[in-house]
Amino acid sequence: MINHSFAKKKYKLNPDPGIQILDYILLSVRSWDVSTVESNKARVGAQLGRQYLNLLWEINSVLNNAKLVCNSSEACMRYANKLVRLIENYAKPKEESKEESKGNAKSKSTAPGVDSEQDQSSKPEKALQKLLSAGKNDLPEDMSEAVAQQLKSSVRTGENMLVATEGHKHADALSPSEITQVKQASCALHARLSGLLQSKRLRRSMPGRSGRLDPHRLNKIWHSNKIFLRHEEKQGVNTLVHILLDCSGSMKSRMALATQACFAVANSLSRIDGVKLAVTAFPARSTNSQPTVAPLLKPDQKLHNKFTVTASGGTPLGETIWWSLQRDCLRPEPRKIVLILSDGNPDSDTSTMKSIQHGKKLGFEFYGLGIQHDAIKQYLPETSEVINDLNELAPTMFKLLQKSLVEV
Repeated sequence: MINHSFAKKKYKLNPDPGIQILDYILLSVRSWDVSTVESNKARVGAQLGRQYLNLLWEINSVLNNAKLVCNSSEACMRYANKLVRLIENYAKPKEESKEESKGNAKSKSTAPGVDSEQDQSSKPEKALQKLLSAGKNDLPEDMSEAVAQQLKSSVRTGENMLVATEGHKHADALSPSEITQVKQASCALHARLSGLLQSKRLRRSMPGRSGRLDPHRLNKIWHSNKIFLRHEEKQGVNTLVHILLDCSGSMKSRMALATQACFAVANSLSRIDGVKLAVTAFPARSTNSQPTVAPLLKPDQKLHNKFTVTASGGTPLGETIWWSLQRDCLRPEPRKIVLILSDGNPDSDTSTMKSIQHGKKLGFEFYGLGIQHDAIKQYLPETSEVINDLNELAPTMFKLLQKSLVEV
């Protein structure tokens, strides 16, 4: 951001020499982190050196010391005050000598049309005095303000993007009978996935020309030099799986199946080493028109069974995906999977498609599980399946997730 704002283009010189001093200080501090700012700093410094060469040297001395010792806001304020006192010293009017006074008097008598006040304002001290009384609006544009203006100017009418906000939705625990059914499905799914993961991470020993000596192969030393054991081990799983559970009004008759399927998948994945799990229901209860989400399980939270939610509201799938991308993009897991459980079409096709496309560019993988409806296939045609009852969950989810979790 510093390179974009202060180095990519030629820095525009402010005609006010006092503001140029602030520009120079700003560019000097920015150049500590990004060396490409030096060219613009030198350009402003060359302009300042014509009137304030001594002041420029002293400003550089203060800034060099600040760079070495400033490690807190208090220290920064202390050195900022030093710069203010330095400018105050140079802003004091200098006493004129007798020769200069005679010369000024002679010039005034020979040039009666010259405005004496305008002549006085041209002095370097006047610009510094004006700088000391400057207000907030006179300061150089802050980087955040500049970026905000650029973003605002790039917004296109009619293509605004909405991101869901976090709200609240009441969730109850699954009933004992539901948990019994879910455990059967989750055990079957866990057994299949863990079997594949175990074979992928299995440590194998094979004969080789280097490694640890194998005493059982010493008798073959006369005709083979492979008397050592070499170990190989596949990389393990390090994946974030974020389940997005649709609880819109159209899910009312399918909500029981959806919550059971969601908990079954969560229960299976939570027992696999290297998998972090998050579950989010959408939409949450809201008093305004803003799309909302309700996190049911966060990545570092222990698995629970409070997944039973009521169905109501619209289907802000695109807005929910944007929210999950913002939340998960900086997570440490190298692989990130978004699993969508839904039964119908989202509120905005455009927002949904753009959010999925953008997520794929960021490295996210998207999978869909249709709940008694195949509408999800139009957005994820190659990575989505449909289930009509809980018995279909294990083979369907195994088919969806085995490749993404096992491939390394």
